[in-house]
Amino acid sequence: MKKGFTLIELLVVIAIIGILAGIVLTSLNAARNKAKVASIQSTMSSMREQSELGFDSSAGYPSDLCTSSAPGRLSGMIQSFLGYLGDTGSGYSNLQARCTTINEESSYSSFNYVYNSDPPSGLASGKILGWRVFAVLKNIRSSNTQTLFCVDSTGFAGFLENLTCPSWSHWDGVKCRCADGY
Repeated sequence: MKKGFTLIELLVVIAIIGILAGIVLTSLNAARNKAKVASIQSTMSSMREQSELGFDSSAGYPSDLCTSSAPGRLSGMIQSFLGYLGDTGSGYSNLQARCTTINEESSYSSFNYVYNSDPPSGLASGKILGWRVFAVLKNIRSSNTQTLFCVDSTGFAGFLENLTCPSWSHWDGVKCRCADGY
């Protein structure tokens, strides 16, 4: 009787270990992406609390709500989640977000953020009554779709996967939904 393993037996064991390692690494990558999305959800969901720090009942939200990273402003938070996803090398280099405010004359101001670009600058005009921030997250839930995660001053925070607005101008004010009729 021979003691030990044949070369074929060793190669079969090595192949099985390699296949199992590949499955584990794929699962870890999916878990890593889910953790990134959870981090974005958490950061964006806390934007409402952050914006309330700058709210004044007589003046509304600050006019630099979307462009300053001072307390009570949103710019720093938006840049942090874009940087978190964009720096990972996971194909998110074209991340974008938009912060939109509305004033008492129903005039909108929008500020676009793009990963790895300078943050926008400027002020919204008039008393800011509400705001909306959305981020375009590509390939988060399925391989061929864009998913929006949206937060607004009414307290909504969630994914918008089946948004049927014909364009951004058909949103319902600064709420995370389409206007009536769309």
